[in-house]
Amino acid sequence: MRRSGFQRSSAMATAQRRATREDYEAFKRALFIRFGHRCAFCRRESLALDPHHTRKPRATYLMDPETVLPLCRRCHDLAEAAYDSSTGRLVILGSRSAGWTMVVIHARDKSEALLRIAAGRFLPLWPAPAP
Repeated sequence: MRRSGFQRSSAMATAQRRATREDYEAFKRALFIRFGHRCAFCRRESLALDPHHTRKPRATYLMDPETVLPLCRRCHDLAEAAYDSSTGRLVILGSRSAGWTMVVIHARDKSEALLRIAAGRFLPLWPAPAP
């Protein structure tokens, strides 16, 4: 009998859901310390950082240092902005092990943004420091 992807991913999510709120707070503190309490994009020092998941979390408290970066409120809002906004949208590519590349994209929608990224047509790059 073949198992569906949903069954496998739900078992993985159940294992990840066992993390407590205290575990998640400890993960955030370690993340912020690793980046020196600085936003990974603008590099401003801040005590009010948000963990930004570069991939959608599959569990309530996904704690994967490969896919989470600290962003200040301003940059986090930019990362969550609509693609057609006047400010553009912060798009984060890569992973901790492969290296991060952060770009600001001005596009009508996600498909146009992906085409611009593939063609290399976007605003300045800000590679995040490797912690």
